[in-house]
Amino acid sequence: MQAEKFVTAFRLHKLNIVAYTLFLSLAVLTLPTTLWGVGPGLDLSWVLGLHLAAKNGLVFGRDIIFPYGPLGFLGFPMLVDPWLWIASLTFILSVHFAFYLCLAAFALQSERKLLNTIILSSLAPSIEFILGTPYTFSALFLVATYLTTRNRKFPHITILAIISAFSFYFKAEIGLLSFGIVLVATAWAYFKERCLKSLVPLIAYVISLVGIGLVVTGSLQILDSFLFGYMQIGAGYQSAMSIEVGIRHGMPQWFILFPLLTGIAILILVVKDNLRIPDTRLFFTLSFPFLFITYKEGFVRADLHVLVFFSCWALFCLLLQSTFAKSGRRASLVAIFLALILLGTAIQVMGMVYVSNGEPINGATLLKNTSVFVQNVYGFPRFQATFRNFEYVTQPTLSQATFDDTILATRSTYPLSENTVTMLRGHTVDILPWDDSLAYVYGLQWNPAPMFQTITAYTPYLDGVNARHYSSGNTPDFVLYRPEAKDGRYPFFDEPLALMALACNYVHVGNDASFFILQRRSSDVCDHMDLLAIDEIKFGQPIQVPTIAQTPVIACVYLENSWLGMISTFLYQVPKVMINLEFNNGLSQNYTLVVATASDGLLLRPGFLSTSLPLPAVNQFTLFTRGPEYYKPAIMIKIYGIRGVNSTSNGEEDPPSKSNYSNFASFSPSHSTQPLRDQLGYRKPYEEISARLAEYNICVTAETI
Repeated sequence: MQAEKFVTAFRLHKLNIVAYTLFLSLAVLTLPTTLWGVGPGLDLSWVLGLHLAAKNGLVFGRDIIFPYGPLGFLGFPMLVDPWLWIASLTFILSVHFAFYLCLAAFALQSERKLLNTIILSSLAPSIEFILGTPYTFSALFLVATYLTTRNRKFPHITILAIISAFSFYFKAEIGLLSFGIVLVATAWAYFKERCLKSLVPLIAYVISLVGIGLVVTGSLQILDSFLFGYMQIGAGYQSAMSIEVGIRHGMPQWFILFPLLTGIAILILVVKDNLRIPDTRLFFTLSFPFLFITYKEGFVRADLHVLVFFSCWALFCLLLQSTFAKSGRRASLVAIFLALILLGTAIQVMGMVYVSNGEPINGATLLKNTSVFVQNVYGFPRFQATFRNFEYVTQPTLSQATFDDTILATRSTYPLSENTVTMLRGHTVDILPWDDSLAYVYGLQWNPAPMFQTITAYTPYLDGVNARHYSSGNTPDFVLYRPEAKDGRYPFFDEPLALMALACNYVHVGNDASFFILQRRSSDVCDHMDLLAIDEIKFGQPIQVPTIAQTPVIACVYLENSWLGMISTFLYQVPKVMINLEFNNGLSQNYTLVVATASDGLLLRPGFLSTSLPLPAVNQFTLFTRGPEYYKPAIMIKIYGIRGVNSTSNGEEDPPSKSNYSNFASFSPSHSTQPLRDQLGYRKPYEEISARLAEYNICVTAETI
């Protein structure tokens, strides 16, 4: 008997060594990207922005608001600053190796150790390749929390709670996900142990959240402003950034929804017969926050974000079946099959975007997509990339040279003339809508708006803090503005309040490399706002825009969700609202409308502001949607005319009360050290916005309507 126990123990020890060696070898052979270069476009620009914010000491909650927090730069090793690059490398490599080692530990705690070691080691490189560092961290956190909770290692759970607080300042979404897992683990431990010590992780989380927040923001006031900004981003993202399934890259809706619905149905059948197993019940319960947030991430913005859903849920199925008993072989096979379907769908989505974009979906296309993916994950190209990433870590001169090459390449993408660069040098510059890399590659002094990409200013508050930036004493001397937008939006309707502040305080002095060059005026040229029309309309009803010579005209559109829309917003998304614009040149075009900021005033006719922004005039607009039942039937429209300084009344009836638009924002003449919430002191041009800002506890001046 003793001999048999010894042999069994020896075999298990040998399997442990083999498993950990296998996973560690995979981690070494699949190093993540260790050097990000500067480049044009939306994504590389915000990555650079995070690094520049950290390097220049911009404080989140006072100077910056963004979906990633003050530690967001850690996920993207960009050589803007050597120490920031080293910190980023440390973070991503720690996440990478810990992910593989935790998967090894997970496989070895299952009853079918060898089978699960083979399955997880085979598919882990594919899943990590798709996820990237942020969601690899989330998957790692789920696995680590399960292992510590299962083994009742409460000190380790407390450490994970502290890490969860840290992740909140990396990215709000990741922090919320990890906090949900910690909360479930704490509740599980409390109901199992029935003792107060099981609540220590939750207490440690709260203390760490506040402590880390004070370190990165500097004060409780700014921390409060930072957290409020995070809340605004979360609230606005749901409606402003939603993309319906299958509208891009030729992906039909059934291609994505069929695996989703089939997967949920099979998963219910699989779990039904295994929830009596304690390990299965624990892992399934811990996974609720992970499953819900990755589902929302995938299907609120259903473009490449669906990759997060499919790869995370595929990993969940693989891990869940590892907790089944040996007798649940059939259920394990079904779960593995489901994981392969989900992962295969993710591979095909990637292939349709990067490999066979625009080609019809057939057997040859699917095979080509799969072949290219396998080569890039398991073939020679992956090993080449790993070797290159290793060289970047071990040869700083090579890293710097490679990074400098990306700077030169970005300059060729943005070929500013020497005269323009000379004019901008020595002055503060902001770049709209998102190409802040332009300032970096030309050595310009970047002075960004708090939401430094216009696409993310999707609530009145976020729009307002950006408007303050263009009206305060810290206003940049020049703004390079390119009328470009994402998701089918009209460029001049993104952050409309900030656009008005820009138009009233800047003048157009030239064009270069597809950018308008705007220079700060000596004073605000906008004065009173006159109410021209007010009406209550329905979807599909056209609205004529009043024409008054040289008078800028804006329309404030007030839309609200119905109760059905509120429920749909929480569970999935609501159909987007479109706006049809008929221009004075006879053209007509449909655009996506950001509902939340439509009440901030859409600039329809530039009037005398055409010297600031040469945009076309709109004669008529119409709102429509494919789901009107998701919105309240009455849509309030208010149309205002903007009177310039020293201009006389146009004969229109003045509103009951006036706001002096020349004092659009009232701030100190130097850079403020106050939180953004306290800095915002607008005299708003209409009542509803002022009331809304008052609800946000923002200091509204006495002159506000």
